[in-house]
Amino acid sequence: MTAPAVGRAVWYFGLWDPGMLSAEQPCAATITYVWGPGMVNLRYLDHTGAEHVAFSIPLRTYRSDDKHGNGSPVAVWPVFTPG
Repeated sequence: MTAPAVGRAVWYFGLWDPGMLSAEQPCAATITYVWGPGMVNLRYLDHTGAEHVAFSIPLRTYRSDDKHGNGSPVAVWPVFTPG
């Protein structure tokens, strides 16, 4: 897995809240602190553009069943799609 570092972009799937417009679409997030290889703090934008923070969030590889409100919050590495 890629090593996390402050400033790296990730996707964030959190708990469902009014700023989420789609359960399947991730929120854009930036790592603000690295606790270790699989745990980070984040600054993220919800789907309306409002800024939030999240602390001690597990970081892992994306899975196709990831979505908001699907258990505990998680940060994942973005999936590369050639354009």
